[in-house]
Amino acid sequence: MSPNADRSRRFFRFPWRSPTRIREDVDDELRFHLDMRTAELVAGGMSEVAARREATREFGDVEFTRRYCRRLDEGNERRTRRGEWLTDARQDLAQSLRVLRRSPGFLAIALITIALGVGANSAIFTVVRGVLLRPLPFDHPERLVSVYENNVSEHAARSQLAAADYVDYRRDQSTLTDIGIVGYTGLAYQGSSDPVALRGLRFSANVFSILGVRPMLGRTFAPDEDKPGKTAVVVLSYATWRGVFGGDSGVVGRTVQMSGTPTVIIGVMPPGFTFGGDEQFWAPFDMQWQLDDVNRSRKFHNMVGVARLRTGATLAGAQSDLLTIAHRNERAFPASNTGHLVNVVALHSAFVGDSRPALLVLAAAALCVLLIACANLANLLFSRTLARQRELAVRVALGAGRGRLVRQLLTESLVLAGLGGMAGSAIGWAGTRALLSVAPDALPPVSKVSVDPIVVAFALAVSLGSGVLFGLVPAWTGARTDAERTLRETSRAVAGRRADRLRRLLVAGQTALTLVLLVGAGLLVRSLDRLQHVALGFDPANVLVTEIALTSNAYDTRPRIARFYESLFERLRAAPQVRVVGATTTVPLRGSWTSGLHIEGEPVPNGPLPSIGYSAVNDDYFRALSIPLRRGRGFIPQDAPGISPRAVVLNDEAVRRFWAGRDPIGARLQLGPDPKGPPYVVVGIVGDVRQDGFDAQPRPIAYTSYRQEGQSYMILLTKTTGDPLGLLATFRAAVREIDRTLPITGVTTMEQVAGNSLARRRFSMLLLSIFAAVSLVLAVVGTYGVMAYTVSARTPELGVRIALGATTSNVLGLVVRQSMTTSALGIGIGVIAAVLLAKAIRGLLYGVEPTDVTTFIAVIMLLLGASILAAFVPARRATHIDPIEALRRD
Repeated sequence: MSPNADRSRRFFRFPWRSPTRIREDVDDELRFHLDMRTAELVAGGMSEVAARREATREFGDVEFTRRYCRRLDEGNERRTRRGEWLTDARQDLAQSLRVLRRSPGFLAIALITIALGVGANSAIFTVVRGVLLRPLPFDHPERLVSVYENNVSEHAARSQLAAADYVDYRRDQSTLTDIGIVGYTGLAYQGSSDPVALRGLRFSANVFSILGVRPMLGRTFAPDEDKPGKTAVVVLSYATWRGVFGGDSGVVGRTVQMSGTPTVIIGVMPPGFTFGGDEQFWAPFDMQWQLDDVNRSRKFHNMVGVARLRTGATLAGAQSDLLTIAHRNERAFPASNTGHLVNVVALHSAFVGDSRPALLVLAAAALCVLLIACANLANLLFSRTLARQRELAVRVALGAGRGRLVRQLLTESLVLAGLGGMAGSAIGWAGTRALLSVAPDALPPVSKVSVDPIVVAFALAVSLGSGVLFGLVPAWTGARTDAERTLRETSRAVAGRRADRLRRLLVAGQTALTLVLLVGAGLLVRSLDRLQHVALGFDPANVLVTEIALTSNAYDTRPRIARFYESLFERLRAAPQVRVVGATTTVPLRGSWTSGLHIEGEPVPNGPLPSIGYSAVNDDYFRALSIPLRRGRGFIPQDAPGISPRAVVLNDEAVRRFWAGRDPIGARLQLGPDPKGPPYVVVGIVGDVRQDGFDAQPRPIAYTSYRQEGQSYMILLTKTTGDPLGLLATFRAAVREIDRTLPITGVTTMEQVAGNSLARRRFSMLLLSIFAAVSLVLAVVGTYGVMAYTVSARTPELGVRIALGATTSNVLGLVVRQSMTTSALGIGIGVIAAVLLAKAIRGLLYGVEPTDVTTFIAVIMLLLGASILAAFVPARRATHIDPIEALRRD
C-alpha cells in the first residue's frame, strides 16, 4: 500500500469498533482464556491435547459464549457510540455557533449566498414538480395516452380527430383497453339570479372509466348517455358544486336550466379532479350528427382521443397499431384522409406541451446558481480556514486528531447550510408566488404548483448537500495542518502556498458558469425584444374582448342570430366611450379555425382540399382592429343571410399562396370539406395578421360574414376611447336589455391577449435573467474576496515593491492584472461552454441565433468590467500600504 493510501486510510478510520473488529476482539478474548487454562493443565502434568480438550469442556458451549459476548459488545458499542456522537455533536455545534458569532460580517455574506442558491433551486423545483413531476390525478396515469391526428400535408403534429376516423381506431385497434373522445364546450346556468357562464368539456361516455376515476357524489355517464335523443345530463366539478350550488348534496338528480335546456345533474367529481384545465363541468359528447353527414364524418376535425394502454403494451406499439389503421383509411378514403395519419403521446406530455424544454433549461440554470454559490462559499471558507491556521495548529499540537478537525470544520459548514437553507426556503416560497403572480398564464393549466413536504425535503437536501460540497475541501485543507511548520512560519506564507491556485480555479469556475447564464439570459432578452417589435398586423390598444354564445332554441335560425347581434351592436355604438364594435369567431394570436378551399375553375385534387384559415366576422371587425383594407371592400349590410354567392374577404398571404400574382377580386370559390358546397365570391383583400402567435408567420385566412354563416358564438372586439374594462358595465346592461339569460364570458382586452401570448417566453426570460443577475453578483463577490485576501497575503511583498520604488500605477496594475488573468481563464472556459450549451435553448429563441456575436461580446465586456470593479477596491488598498508597517506585521 502506498504511503498516501495508508495515510488516507488512517485519516478516515472510524473512531468506533466495527462489527468485524468486535468479532475479532471476542475471539481473541475467548482464545486467551482457553490458552491460559490449557497452560495451567499442562503445568499440572497433562498432555497438550488432553489439556486443550479439558479446558474446552470446562469452558462449556464456546459458540454460545461467542455469540453472547458479541451481542453484548455490539450493544455496548452502539450505546457508547450514540452517547459519544451526541456529546461530540453538541460540542461541535456549540463551538461552531461561538465561532460564527465572532464573525458577523462573514456570517451575513455566507447566509445570503447560501439563501440565494437554495432559494433559486427551491423555487424552480417547486415549479418543475408542479408541472413535470406531479402525477396526474387518475388511476395508473403512466398508462394513459392522448390520440391526435398527425396531418402531414399541413405539417401539424397535433390536429384533432374526425368522427369516422375515431370510430375506426376504437373498433380495430388491439393495444388499448378503449379510446374515448374529448371536446371543449360551454353552458350557461340559469338560476334565480344572473346567468352563470360555465366552461366545460364534453366526454364520450367511456372517458371517466378510461381515466379510472369515480365521482364524489352521484354517478358519471351511463354507456348510452352520449347518444342522440337522451336526456341532457351534466357532471359538476367540486368547485362549481361549492361555488354555484352552495355545496348542496341534494343537487344530484335535480333538473336545472343549462343554456335553455332542462339538464339533470347526475354527479359531482372530487376535489382536485381536472382533465388538463380548469373546467367546471362535463357533459356527454354526441358525435352522431357528424357521422350521419358524409361531408363531415371524415373531414370535420373537432375531437381529441384519450385512451389507456393495455397491460404490456407500449407507446410505440400503440402508435404502430393506430398508424396501420390510418394508412388503411388513406387508401380507402383518399379525398379526406390523404396525409392524415395519427400521433399517440403520453397524456402527461400532451398536457405539459412545450413547457418541458424551458423548465429543464431553467432547472439547469438554477443548478448553475447553486454551484456558483458553493464555489463562493468554498472560497470564503478557504480564507477563513487559512486565517485560522495557527488556531488549528495549536489544537493539533494539543492532541486533536485530523478527523476531529474535519468534523468541527464540516459542522461549521453544515450550520451555515442549515441556517442559509431555511432562509433559502423562504426565498423560494416567496419567489414562486411572485413569479406566478407576475406570469399566471406562463404554465400549463394542468400545473399544480405548491409548496409541499417533498419541496421542503428537497430544499433541506440541497442545503445539506451544498454544505458538504462547499465545506469538504476547506475542511480537508484545514485538517492537514502541519502544526510545527505553521507555528514556525507566518500564516500568510503557509496559506499562500497552499490555497492560491485552488481559490483562483474556483473564481474561474464561477466566472465560466456566470457567463453561460448571462449569455442564455441575453439571448432570451434579445429574442423577446424581437418578438415585441414584430408587426402584428393589427392594433390591440383599447379593445375590449367579450364572448357570447347563443345556445338556446330562441336562436335556432340565421336571421334570429343576426337580429340579436345587430341589436347588440347598435346599443353598444350608442355608448359615448365606444368607437367601433367588431366581432369574430377567432381572435388574433389565439389561432383560427381551418377550412378546405376550392377555387372554381381549378381541378379538384385527388386528396384533401388545400387548407385555409377561416373566421366569420361582422362588418366593423377590420376597423375595430385597424386591419388595413388593401383592395375591394369589406362586409356590408347587404351581405345578408340567403344571398348567393356569399361574400368572402382574403388576406394578403392567401392571395400570394393561392392566386400567384392574379387578381382574386370577383373570383368564386368554395369553403369547407365539400368542393361542391355553397359558392363564395371574393369582395376584398386585407392585410395579414399574426393569427397563431407572435412567433408564427401569418397564414392564409378567409373572412366571411357572420350573418351569412349563422354563427351563434361570437367574440366581440369593442374599440373604446379609454380603458376598455371601463365599458364592461355598459356592455352587460346592453346584453341584459336584449336577453337576461345570456352570460358574458372571456372578458379581457386585446393588450392582455397579446401579453398572454408571450407569457411563457417572458416567464423563461425573467427567471433566467434573475438567475444570471444573482450569479453575476456572486461572481463579483467571489472575485473581490479572492483579490482582497491576495492583497492581504502579499502585503509584505507589496511593501517591499513600494519601498523599492513601485508607483501607484505599478501596484494597481499588478493586482488588476492578476484579477483579469483569473477572469480571462473563466471567460475562455465559459465561452466554449456557452457555444456548446446555447443550442439547448434554440427552441426558445426567435430571430436570434444561439451564437449571436453581439450577445457574447456584451456579456464578455460586462464580466471584464465586473472583474476590474471587483479588483479595484483591493488594488486601491494595496497602493496605500506602508512598507515599514507591512514588514513589521510579517
